[in-house]
Amino acid sequence: INWYFKSASSGFIKSFYALGHLYKDKEDINNALYWFKRSIDNGDTRAYSSIAFIYLQKNATQNAIEEGYRMLHKGAECGNVACAFLLRIEYISGSTWGEGNIISIDNNKGIEYIRKAADNGLLKAQKYLGIELNDRELERFREMQEEYGIHFK
Repeated sequence: INWYFKSASSGFIKSFYALGHLYKDKEDINNALYWFKRSIDNGDTRAYSSIAFIYLQKNATQNAIEEGYRMLHKGAECGNVACAFLLRIEYISGSTWGEGNIISIDNNKGIEYIRKAADNGLLKAQKYLGIELNDRELERFREMQEEYGIHFK
């Protein structure tokens, strides 16, 4: 840890993110959050997903869950691929954490976030986006078949 502190004190931004993970691994959440937030303040958007995952742990309070989702949204808006990809899952299936629906099902919003992840180069997101858009096209085709009475063998 000492080398990371020396690196951080010299202004090396990647060391802020590394220190966040070192403290997270040690389960020192306060210090992990401190270093992740310093990382974000210095332009490293990877830390948004790390903070979100801290807040979205099992048995999290409702306030922590809301903060976790806030971090996911901020991260996705800043181009964090992990945040965008997780939000896609959340919007397509509904909220999986906490009580009530912090995120309700919204397929269009889900596509919007998966597109952000795909645009930022996440291959898995590109695959899911292709599948999702293909499924939508097939559904529209089936609706047109029924509407016009066209059936293929």
